[in-house]
Amino acid sequence: MLKKFLLASAILAATSTAAFADGPYVGASLGAEAGSFNLKDDSGSSVDFGGRGAVGSIFGGYGATVNQNIYLGGEVFANLTSTSADIKVDSDNVKDSIKNKYGYGISFIPGVMLSDHTMVYGRAGLVRSRFEVKESAPVSSSQSKTLTGGQLGIGIQTSLTQNVDLRGEYDYTSYRSANFSGNKLSPATDQFNLGLIYKFD
Repeated sequence: MLKKFLLASAILAATSTAAFADGPYVGASLGAEAGSFNLKDDSGSSVDFGGRGAVGSIFGGYGATVNQNIYLGGEVFANLTSTSADIKVDSDNVKDSIKNKYGYGISFIPGVMLSDHTMVYGRAGLVRSRFEVKESAPVSSSQSKTLTGGQLGIGIQTSLTQNVDLRGEYDYTSYRSANFSGNKLSPATDQFNLGLIYKFD
């Protein structure tokens, strides 16, 4: 999927004639998220499992080229995800479901200009996401917590018009562990996003 994003962006970059612009911007993206979860009980026994879902984001930021080919920017964002996973431990007759519901964060975005209208960039930031753990057996319960994570990413962005850019990006986020009803949850996510950006003059 990442290869398709990068290939599409590279083709658009080769055919685009719009120049990359500095200043404030807003945008939105859609993509896929894969979650990996480690669940450990009081006895020290643990199990790893994963889930998948869609992710939609809105964001805003400011960026500028600080010399001929170095770009620096900052961004705030909000995510709405549907990533969920189910787990069943037969020995204890335990059935749990875990869902990543939404998140928000802030990022630093350094980039390198490949041309006047295309750049590759990295992302380093902090994310706060809401996780919900539901237990349906042996008893029914539900608990939600907001966890903090560190995020790293890489992407490519190219100008389509004077004010509109296309972005393809991969992000990895690792969250701090938290206790849910006596079980320690350690989540991490991989995201692939394709987004459009509107740059203000």
